[in-house]
Amino acid sequence: MSQRIILETEHTTVEQSSGYRIPGYLIVQPKAPCTRIGELTPEQSADLFDCIAKAESLVLDVIQPGRVYVMKFAEMNPQIHFHIFPRTAKMEAAYLDQVADAPPISGARVTDWAWTHHESLGHSDAEIEAFLEAAGAWFLSRQDS
Repeated sequence: MSQRIILETEHTTVEQSSGYRIPGYLIVQPKAPCTRIGELTPEQSADLFDCIAKAESLVLDVIQPGRVYVMKFAEMNPQIHFHIFPRTAKMEAAYLDQVADAPPISGARVTDWAWTHHESLGHSDAEIEAFLEAAGAWFLSRQDS
């Protein structure tokens, strides 16, 4: 698999999640070690939230999901990080086929379900590679703006 970091700034990294086979599932994390957002300097915090906004826009433009969830848990990894999670039509259909739920869907429930069932969604390494390439092109197209 190619490099999963798709954006790196002075203070923040944005990368494709390596733990789940879902194209466009991104992790945005400050480089500074911290367990609370308030531990970041104003510059680090501004950069982090700018990268979160860019990551969300990237996923909306490239994946075109029905919904993008932006989440912070820091349970298993206490380092502050944000999940940018695309809920696609394919994922929603698979979820509703297996879970007694109906729109409006609980973002927390569908995310939890997807963490357990991501392999059954059938995304290949080639799909993740294609997303990474599209993400690189997306960022390149915005460098001058």
